[in-house]
Amino acid sequence: MNVNHLKITVILLIFLLGSCTGSGTQGDGSVEEVTVGGNKVFVCHFDKVKSGTVTIPLSSLVENFEIVQLESHEDAFLGDVTTITVTENYIGVRPFPFDNYKLFDRSGKFLRTISKRGRGPGEYPNSLYDDVIDEKNGHIYLTNMSTDRILVYGITGQFLKEIVAPQFLGKNKMFLSDGILSVAHAPKMFQQGSRIYEEADALLFQFDANTGKMLEKLVPPEHLILPKFGEDIYSAQNVPGVFDFFPFYWGIKQYDTLYHIDVKKNKFLPFFTMKYDLAKRYNPPHRVYDKPIFFQLNKNLILAFISTHRPDGWVDYWEIIAIDINSKTSSWVNIKNDFVGNIDVFQKRNFRGIFHKGYYVYSLQPEELMEDIEERLAERTCTEADREILKQTLSKLKEGTNDVVFIGKLKDEIKTKLW
Repeated sequence: MNVNHLKITVILLIFLLGSCTGSGTQGDGSVEEVTVGGNKVFVCHFDKVKSGTVTIPLSSLVENFEIVQLESHEDAFLGDVTTITVTENYIGVRPFPFDNYKLFDRSGKFLRTISKRGRGPGEYPNSLYDDVIDEKNGHIYLTNMSTDRILVYGITGQFLKEIVAPQFLGKNKMFLSDGILSVAHAPKMFQQGSRIYEEADALLFQFDANTGKMLEKLVPPEHLILPKFGEDIYSAQNVPGVFDFFPFYWGIKQYDTLYHIDVKKNKFLPFFTMKYDLAKRYNPPHRVYDKPIFFQLNKNLILAFISTHRPDGWVDYWEIIAIDINSKTSSWVNIKNDFVGNIDVFQKRNFRGIFHKGYYVYSLQPEELMEDIEERLAERTCTEADREILKQTLSKLKEGTNDVVFIGKLKDEIKTKLW
């Protein structure tokens, strides 16, 4: 790939969006479509986002919603959970920080533990960072946050092989398509203990998933090398066949673009960004908006999560802007789970794994769900219909049992207006 060309593309994207020509006047004026370096890029203008907050029912975003009670087997209990991966037949739980990977079927029955922390064959030395469940071929791919290896297991739990990258992989995300395993990561020199890892010479690797042979690599442009290892990259992978990539670093505006990785052409293509000056926007009582984090929900909806900070610097809560790139409109939104009495979809816990690999997935302990239901029942806005659903759900919960998981299949597109 021509790195200089990508640098020019990003410079144009960041500094010259105001001079780009949009694709017409469709929409409410808050979203425009521009062409940068020959690529279609959608731009949301923060100051033009629809004022007020619109409530969106979860049922407008997902279908086939179900509540799964995970089996309370001795080896099945979950600790702190990083992400849950759902497929047609399986629920895979990637724990944090150092528990083992757990596999359940879609009914919640515990199947087995896969791998464990350690230094031996098929073991990982530190926190797991990503997983891929390949139902078709009966494989599970696991990576951790500081190694050069991808571990491959059978669905039945046996260790099959390891794929070795030519260099260290930092906080990597995987994407499997047509027998090619693509791995994007956060390249940067850093020190861990007494060992110093050299700055990576590639941002993306592609491997033959069957043989483990490396096929391609993509040299990182300078602007995508994260300043330090403590930062992160996100990849929701909710759109079939799309490997999305969002590098994130607090306070540096150049990391404000959501990319699509063209696996076949081995390129990073800018797809979405937001023009903003959040530091000047205050919302009483004395909160200031911080840099957004972007997640693509389906082929026409993007969510921008923006944290609000109190004067002492602590994150107060997250607010959400939804951007419909099809209708070219946007709005501040709050998403309610109308399947469960209209409790908030985003409660007190982490938002990052909630919309993941084509599913809405939300895991919480029964005691936490009980608390959420009681709080909802006490609200004035709780209708009789909501109360009936909430009480039915509450009656099925038992303290001391394993986690409850909400699962809904994300709709491929939004065919009705959300605001």
